Amino acid sequence: MSQHDIDPGSRWAAKLNEELKNTNFGIICLTPENLHQDWILYEAGALAKDTDISRVVPIRWQLSPGDIGQPLSQFNNLAFDEDGLLALNKLINKNIEKQLFQDKIKTTYDAFLPEVKAQMKEVPVDFSGSLPAPREDRAILEEILQYTKNQFNFSTRLAKIRKTSDKIIREMNKFDLNAFIQDCLEGMQETVNGMEHKFYLERIKFAATTMQENFPDLRESVTALLDTVSKIGTKPKAKDAEPEM
Repeated sequence: MSQHDIDPGSRWAAKLNEELKNTNFGIICLTPENLHQDWILYEAGALAKDTDISRVVPIRWQLSPGDIGQPLSQFNNLAFDEDGLLALNKLINKNIEKQLFQDKIKTTYDAFLPEVKAQMKEVPVDFSGSLPAPREDRAILEEILQYTKNQFNFSTRLAKIRKTSDKIIREMNKFDLNAFIQDCLEGMQETVNGMEHKFYLERIKFAATTMQENFPDLRESVTALLDTVSKIGTKPKAKDAEPEM
């Protein structure tokens, strides 16, 4: 907390920006009082700067999932309860270098649970000031509709790119190749390090190499693109938790 971790006299905003820039895992504690505060959105955005490896985990206190609107609703959130805290511990373990075995996480969690539950009971539930009004059904439905459209667009793009064979790519002109690469880049931004992400990277590399071979005047700019894509492909991934013993 800035009250304890930032030295007196320091420019707190600069210090906070520096810490957020160097952090790829963040827990956003959401309450009825701070749900619509601008600084919550600012910090969440700063933490989510790197879509490949960043993890932003909102924790809900006295809030239901339907209370959280965009842009925070794009992050899977957890309730501030026994199940939510256990899931949070497992996720943190999955994203650290030296991971614990799953059974050890549960054993340790159960050992500290009574103390945690006692502290949870001390959290005040009577809030001062006006609380945010419940979200209207229409707003929630529109958000669901937009999410469905995004999923449809993602599936359609992936299907179209899968149907584009190597032969078709080799016969494309420079404009079609550029459009194809842009489609792949957009699809890659919507995925996390999984099979789809790897597929998009491979298609980008193949299309860019084809562009280099067929259009020598673009060789320099395509080389820069391939260099950038290679760096994306070698970013460190969140390690999977070790198997249970």
